[in-house]
Amino acid sequence: MVVALPANTVEEDPDDWGPCISTAEWRLMYLRGLTINQISLHCRVPKERVRQVIRHFERTQPDLACKRLILHNRPAPPTAADLWRKPPRPSWDCWLIRAREFRHQHGRMPRILSDDPGERGLATWVAGQRKQLRRGKMSGARQELIRAALGDWVGIPRPVSESSQWDRRLAEVADVLARKGHPPRYGKQNERTENTLATWLVTQRALLRRRGLDPDRRMRLDEQIPGWDCQ
Repeated sequence: MVVALPANTVEEDPDDWGPCISTAEWRLMYLRGLTINQISLHCRVPKERVRQVIRHFERTQPDLACKRLILHNRPAPPTAADLWRKPPRPSWDCWLIRAREFRHQHGRMPRILSDDPGERGLATWVAGQRKQLRRGKMSGARQELIRAALGDWVGIPRPVSESSQWDRRLAEVADVLARKGHPPRYGKQNERTENTLATWLVTQRALLRRRGLDPDRRMRLDEQIPGWDCQ
């Protein structure tokens, strides 16, 4: 949209403007981050004259002149993408260093039930490493690094009570299969023991789907309960 000039007026040419000789404005421009060359160009004054004024300003008012760096070098405010961007996740080596320092400082491994969120995070990482080792997904190089940093705690055998209970459940399921010709089934008319065994078998299938079932245990299930994973 073009605004018409009032009658009897002539549009002013910027080339007709005279130089800006206000040193106060020069100092203000300098504080706002403009360089001496830019001030000289915009104000149409000799560059050497601007330099003399700015250098005198820096000598006589150093506290005020230093604010130019603060204003000019101030980092840009975070954008919406910066606010939503998640911080980078620590690398595997960083987690290992943290776990080693924690064990050296406290004389024990981190606990998942700790009140400290940092310790809970370490305990979750440790549990993940044990799971990868049991699934056979951990490289030999990482196994050596963990063993060197934390000893032989990774890959420790399952507790005797847990192993013996799993073995007992497998034997009971095999017994039901031998007596009834089919694995335990859940039903209201069934005995409580058979319902318990049926639930245990469903849990093993769920572990298999999530790839959380120990390979040795799967092999034993395949041998003693044929077709257990197809139901």
